[in-house]
Amino acid sequence: MRLLLFVFVCVSLPFLLAAQQQQRFQNLTTALQSGGMLSGRNGPASVNWIEGGAKFSFIPSGTSGVIKTYDPATDKEETAFTAEGLKFPGSDNGLPATSSTGRPILNT
Repeated sequence: MRLLLFVFVCVSLPFLLAAQQQQRFQNLTTALQSGGMLSGRNGPASVNWIEGGAKFSFIPSGTSGVIKTYDPATDKEETAFTAEGLKFPGSDNGLPATSSTGRPILNT
């Protein structure tokens, strides 16, 4: 039994060592450009833990006027707020996406 284990380790060792070799880049430019691949995507904006840390609220990327909540324990995402259909009191005008200075009122 020990002999079989020894043979297995000796045969597998070169494959395990080859799998752990570091990647070499062709040049400095290629190495610097690979940083973007390693950084991943941006997450949601304005993440705030709520309900004693049981859930968090966030503004999904690419949206305007939406706030969602996420419960990691149940993997459930819900819309907590949407500005769709909201109007200024006494007016038929909807909420603007930007202020007079051009800054977003409701983050995107």
